[in-house]
Amino acid sequence: MKHFMEHEPPADAQIARVSKPWLNIVLSTRKGLSKPWTLIACISALVCAAPFHAALAQSAPDLGAAGSFAVLAGTAVTCTSSAITGDAGVNSGAVGACTVVGTVHDGDAVAQQAYADFLAAYDTLAAEPCEEMLFGTLAGATLPPKVYCFAETAALTGVLTLSGPSGGTWIFRIGTSGTGALQATNFNVALSGGTGCYNNVYWWTAQAATLTNTVFFGRVFAGTDVTVTTGGSVNGQTLAKGAVTLTGTSVSLDFCPVREVSPRYAVFPLRMTKDANSWTGFHLYFQRIIEATGYNLYEGDIGAWYSHGSAVDSVCNADVTDLGTGEMRAAVTPSEGDHYYLVTAYSGPQEGPSGFASNGMEIPAVLSTCAP
Repeated sequence: MKHFMEHEPPADAQIARVSKPWLNIVLSTRKGLSKPWTLIACISALVCAAPFHAALAQSAPDLGAAGSFAVLAGTAVTCTSSAITGDAGVNSGAVGACTVVGTVHDGDAVAQQAYADFLAAYDTLAAEPCEEMLFGTLAGATLPPKVYCFAETAALTGVLTLSGPSGGTWIFRIGTSGTGALQATNFNVALSGGTGCYNNVYWWTAQAATLTNTVFFGRVFAGTDVTVTTGGSVNGQTLAKGAVTLTGTSVSLDFCPVREVSPRYAVFPLRMTKDANSWTGFHLYFQRIIEATGYNLYEGDIGAWYSHGSAVDSVCNADVTDLGTGEMRAAVTPSEGDHYYLVTAYSGPQEGPSGFASNGMEIPAVLSTCAP
């Protein structure tokens, strides 16, 4: 983290100061190497918040209890020579002879809650406004983060490349006319740029999803059944209102690293406000990470002109409040001096990245001092 701030204002910075009786705010914007603009908000003698990032129109739904399920069905899960990494469950029925590295939930309270949360997320995705209509097989296409729609069935083949930042969200809605299925044959989804995980790629279909000899990335939300067969694999989730059938394939939920908190394209950027009920307290807001089991809050001293002073102090497993909107809140009371804050998410033994330094390089989790 020692490179998070520069030792003096960058040459191309624009600086403005807004003074109030109890604080002095310094705003600095700078063209960065990997991000077009970085905004740093400093409250003199009190706190310096982490970079502010603009939001995208599309947003990821909250999966709730469904987030831990690699396979979830309304009626049945059937396997033939197939493996599931992650939880597997059925709302009212049973999981068949599947090799499961995870917990199996056959119609229990956990499965029923997960199924209810899946239905809510399904409806949320169905309401996402289309930003671009798609046609054809998508073979050879490269798509940035956006909400894409097929009016009817999508018959996909070839290689589709998803290219964009790690915080980008791709939503594919298939069957927006009311009917339509996802039919993928010899279809591969490739990830490039900052994209490196399924967890922000969503495939919503009005009816069934059938994947044949396909290497697939993303979360499948099917209005009826999901069928995955003849080799290939799914890195993500298969969630269906009906049944899920797997033949000679695998579905894996453990592919993804924990994501950066409030990255550049986050719906909810990292921000800080004064606590109206406290003379010295502040509220730190940031985006909820679906796969996170907790958050670490790092506080560090800043010397003159953003140079670091003492070593980083931290609040491991910070006490945070879920606002129910996709945004989290933590209460902080800075001590006297100049400080900055970073928030990281963790899941199990893995801690996510801390964002990007002013030199454009990503701050790796290895520089974080909390043990998840």
